[in-house]
This record gives sequence, C-alpha cells and structure tokens, in this order.
Amino acid sequence: MKKILSVVLSLVMLIAVGAIAMTAFGETVVSPTTKEPNVITEVNGKPSKAVTYTKDSDSPRVYTFTYTGTGKLIGWEFPGMVEGKDYKITSQKGNSITIEVSDDYEGDIIANAIVEEAVEPSPSPVSPKTGASLAGVAAMGAGAAILAISKKRKND
Repeated sequence: MKKILSVVLSLVMLIAVGAIAMTAFGETVVSPTTKEPNVITEVNGKPSKAVTYTKDSDSPRVYTFTYTGTGKLIGWEFPGMVEGKDYKITSQKGNSITIEVSDDYEGDIIANAIVEEAVEPSPSPVSPKTGASLAGVAAMGAGAAILAISKKRKND
C-alpha cells in the first residue's frame, strides 16, 4: 500500500511541476490597445458646440464633422495634424467633412470650422446718446473752476 501511495504522489508532483513549467515558457500575448483620441470642436479657433461629430460604427477611425451654426462655412482645418500623413479626407459635402485618421496617429483630433460670421445690422439708424460723456466733461470743468478759485483765495 505504501508503494502505491508513493507512486501516486510522485505522479501528482510530476504533473504539478510540468504544469508550472508549461506556463512559465508560454508565450505572453499582449493585445494592442488603441487610445481613444480626444475630439475637440472649434469655430474660428474657439471651442464651439456649433460643430458636431459622429464616429463611423464600421470604421472606428472615421469621423464626420458637421457645422451647424448660422455663419457661412468657408472651410475646415485640423490643427496639429498633417493631411496625407495623420488623416485623409474621404468626403466633403455641404457643411460636413469626413476624415479617416491614420492608425499610428495618437494625438487629439481638433476640428476647426473656418466661418465667415454674419454681421448683424444695428437695430436703428439713430446715433447713440452722448449725455454721459458730456456730464463727465462738465464735472471736470467744474472741478477745475473750484480748484482755481481756491488757489486764488489762498493767494489773497
């Protein structure tokens, strides 16, 4: 009985040592993790919600940007990115542009809509009132007169 027990224990120990050795020499596979880029939308270089974007569900590196503001869209720029290297334009129609970001680009995506702002005309052709500025000039004149009178009294 002792012989059978010693053989069984020897087999268990052999299997345990073999299992440890197998995992020690196993290949470690690291799955590539791509950092999700930070998307910033701007109009004329200032952060704005007048530019919206969607990400293509089939191609995670494809973005469509749309200008929804009231000004006239002149064009698009992507500061910090080089066209042809970091991204390529896949379509541009109306107020929208679709770009595909290259796999090796890891920076922020800044979509800047270049817009010609609409200038609103003034509500009335009447010039602004200048009463406040005249009151200031009058107060300065009165102060100068009081100062002159007080100096004259000191001299007398």
